[in-house]
Amino acid sequence: MSVSKKVQELLETHKDIKGVFCQACETSTGVYHPVEELGALIKKHPNTLLLIDAITALGISDLKTDAWGIDVIITGSQKAFMLPPGLAMMSFSEKALKAQATSKLPRYYFDIQEALKAQAKNTTFFTPPISLIQGLSVALDMMTEETLPKIFSRHQ
Repeated sequence: MSVSKKVQELLETHKDIKGVFCQACETSTGVYHPVEELGALIKKHPNTLLLIDAITALGISDLKTDAWGIDVIITGSQKAFMLPPGLAMMSFSEKALKAQATSKLPRYYFDIQEALKAQAKNTTFFTPPISLIQGLSVALDMMTEETLPKIFSRHQ
C-alpha cells in the first residue's frame, strides 16, 4: 500500500487527526516523499494540517507550499542555504496560524504568535544570530543569481 493510500485510510478512519507530519526527503538516502499527493489528500480534511520537515529539501527542490496545501514547512540554514546550523525558517498557512492561535498546548520557545508580534515590530522574539542572518542574505543573493530552476536541476 502506498504512503498516500495509507494516510487516506487513516484520515477516513480517525476523523480527529489534527496533523500529518512528513519529511520532504530523507537526508541520508535522498528519497523524496509524496508531499504533493499528501497535500491533495489533506486539503479534503479542513481540520487537519500538513506539516513538512524540509530541512534537506527546501532550496534544492521545488516545494509549492500554497499550491500543494502545505500548512507548515520548516528548514534550517545548514543544508541548501550553505550556512552553519543555527537558523530555522518556517512558513505557515492561514489555516496553521488559526490552529496555532487557538491551541491549548503549552509553549514558550515555539510560540509563533509571539514571534509574529516581534516581527511586526521589526525585531525578533529572542536574540538573533546576526552573522547567520548576514550569511543568509549572501546565500539568497547567490541562489537568486543562479536561479531556482538551475539549482533544482543541479541537485536532481
